[in-house]
Amino acid sequence: MEVMFGCDNGFYHLDSTFTQQRCINQDTFVTPRCISECGKRRPPKHPYIAGGKESDIEVWPWQAGLVQTNGKEGGLICGATLIYDRWAVTAGHCVTKENRPNELVNKKQLRLVYGMSLTHMTNSAIRDDELKDQFGVSSIILHRQFNKDTLDHNIALIELETPMEFNHRVGVVCLPATQDCSNQRLVEGTKGVVTGWGAPDSHSPSDRLRELTLYVANTTECEKHFKDRGYNTAALTENMFCAESNSTTEDTTDGDSGGPFVVQGGFADWVLEGIVSWGVLKNDVDTDIHIHSRKHTEHTKHISLDGDPFLVAPNCPGRVCYSGYTRVAKYLDWIQEKTGRSTGKRCA
Repeated sequence: MEVMFGCDNGFYHLDSTFTQQRCINQDTFVTPRCISECGKRRPPKHPYIAGGKESDIEVWPWQAGLVQTNGKEGGLICGATLIYDRWAVTAGHCVTKENRPNELVNKKQLRLVYGMSLTHMTNSAIRDDELKDQFGVSSIILHRQFNKDTLDHNIALIELETPMEFNHRVGVVCLPATQDCSNQRLVEGTKGVVTGWGAPDSHSPSDRLRELTLYVANTTECEKHFKDRGYNTAALTENMFCAESNSTTEDTTDGDSGGPFVVQGGFADWVLEGIVSWGVLKNDVDTDIHIHSRKHTEHTKHISLDGDPFLVAPNCPGRVCYSGYTRVAKYLDWIQEKTGRSTGKRCA
């Protein structure tokens, strides 16, 4: 008997090099698995607009939203990134209680929603009980060294109750193969893309996904930028990196904490290098700095308190603006330990 194996083109591939096996004299063989293709996306198709470029979930199919479902206060609280068929990664501060940062939010009041517009996402996740089976959260894993004050180790994993089915609107991003691969890629000037449901003209998020191009910044210059303005630069650790926007034409856009900073790798696959972590929303020329969050609003001179920063840095035409990201490659062993999945074996 001869058996042929195959997977849905474009969304899955066999985890074995054997597509055909022959069974002789009742010999047994192991059936290969179909595993998801990572880092694949559709070409951009929307023009540039103020506040970045309007995009679509089909262009960035690993983009997800963390939606709170507790009554009137429900809605999008953070972005997230799909990395495996049952797993997503987000920022640690997205899954902890505001006044008790060592306590996790109630997983029963969360939905990890993907593959749809924001309006459908929030309305359906909150009001449609049928979606609980699809988007329900099975577990939340916060990094044990997460520090709410400095936002160091600002990373958490979200496990879904039900595995995702991949299609043109739902896919996973690639993780860095190793720290060395990531270090080769995350050099000053490297171009990356940040996505989220930012608000270009108001405090309300956009129904359409938005994308902005940023560049990996010089760490020393980034630290100096904040230090000169009285911020606590101790928050800039080896587990973070800075990105900058030097555009004087794009407007400020609120983004989603926990969302992805992706870089296109050498094989044209998109790799998750950063998680949106912290930043200052308003102009930083005043003594009192306004930092915005969908969960709370604070006034502080400490860059470590965030909650919901911007896709591109604050409104600062004519000068470079910076924002901070969790360096994903620092946590590859942790992700593998918690999910039981391995990362890619090649430097994408």
